[in-house]
Amino acid sequence: MAIDFQRSLGLELSGPRSAKSVVAAIDRYSKESRWVLSELHVFRENSEKNPDKEIINHISSLIEEDKIQCSGIALNAPLSFPPYLKTISPDQLPFPEDSLDEEVKWMMNIQSKLEAKTPSIKHFIPYLQRPSEIYLRTATPERFPISDAFSANGAALAARARFLNPYIRAQKNEIYIRGSVTRICQSLKMPKFVEAGYSSLTGGLEARNEFFFQIQKSLPKLFIYDEHIEAMTLYLYMFNAFVAALTQQLISLNSTEMPPPNYPKSASWIHLPKITTDWEKLFKNKV
Repeated sequence: MAIDFQRSLGLELSGPRSAKSVVAAIDRYSKESRWVLSELHVFRENSEKNPDKEIINHISSLIEEDKIQCSGIALNAPLSFPPYLKTISPDQLPFPEDSLDEEVKWMMNIQSKLEAKTPSIKHFIPYLQRPSEIYLRTATPERFPISDAFSANGAALAARARFLNPYIRAQKNEIYIRGSVTRICQSLKMPKFVEAGYSSLTGGLEARNEFFFQIQKSLPKLFIYDEHIEAMTLYLYMFNAFVAALTQQLISLNSTEMPPPNYPKSASWIHLPKITTDWEKLFKNKV
């Protein structure tokens, strides 16, 4: 007998000393062909409680609730380290061009192809970057400007995600919010200013308001409470959590891109919605 109810989670993870982590849940009901944003929870700063425990306990309650089938959780944070940081060795690591590591070799192969066209291109750095970032920057039509996994902003998130990982007992998928927003906007034919300005300090409110107007118009079977729409329009980190949950829903329905055939097997992957998405067909999909 098919399970009629499935939950997809999205986590907008902030740095450990910030109070802007948010978890969102989208529940999919097969019989009604309906999706519902059932949860939008902000982890408030509380000096008396461990913030990591708060995240773990709340997500566990969403996963372990009776009669819930969880498809997984999408995180807007690095879920793996760059190849030269995966293991700690007292030995000297080879320079990238001499490395036998399959991920580094893949990155260097991409670099050599790019150098043939643009000799001045910056060299890839395997203790800061991963194949997934290189792919999004160089092989997608949009050439996404994704930050390095161990950039100034990414390192703390990567370390926190590494700590939380074994405590969250669900399939975890790394996503890139800007990539998800871009592809969702494209597939629903939203005005260009939405994907361009959704995170802007000046035009972000207008862009996010238009985003949800288009969502309600194009996806009438996705139910969102008015207070959630208002909160996600006002606060970018809440908006990001919703986009993460929606991307996890797409992952569960096989509507995100797969790695290219030559992509290294040991490398992590950043899930990106497909350029064209048949939303009507997805809503009819059974759990």
